[in-house]
Amino acid sequence: MRIGAYEVLRPSIEAEPEIPLGRRYLARAGVTRVDVLMLSAELFADAATTERLRKLAQELVDPPAGVRGVLELLLQPDGTAAWVTPYSSGVQLSALLASQRTGPMPGALTVAHKLAQALAAAHQRGLRHLRLSPTEIYIEADEDDGVPVRVQ
Repeated sequence: MRIGAYEVLRPSIEAEPEIPLGRRYLARAGVTRVDVLMLSAELFADAATTERLRKLAQELVDPPAGVRGVLELLLQPDGTAAWVTPYSSGVQLSALLASQRTGPMPGALTVAHKLAQALAAAHQRGLRHLRLSPTEIYIEADEDDGVPVRVQ
C-alpha cells in the first residue's frame, strides 16, 4: 500500500490502541523511515478546519524542542489526510504505564519535567495540544540522560 510517495510497511507497533485522530503506520521513502498517521476524514469536513490543520503542519516543520515535527501533510483524493512525521522508535507512555502496574515508574519525575518543558516550548510558539494523553507521549532512548520525551 502507498500513501503519497511513501510505501507503507506495517501498522506501527505503538499504535495497537488506536489513537483518537487515526491510525499510525511505519512507512518509507527510499531508505528513509517515517511514521504516517492517517487522519480521519471528519477532521477535514470543512474548509476552516482543513486550513487550520494545514497551518499547524507548516508550523511543525520546525517544531519546538520535545515536540514531534511534521514532514508533510498529505491530502488524499478520498477526503482523508495523513501527517508524515519523522520515524520514532519510542514507546508510548501508555504502554509504559500499563507495564508498571504496581509501584512507581522509574524516571517518572524526569518524564514529567521533560513533558512540561516540551509543552512550555510549544505554548511559547502559540501551539496548543487539545488531546494530550499517554498515547500521544513517546519515551525514546537518548545518550544524554536516557529519557527524552516527545509529544505527538
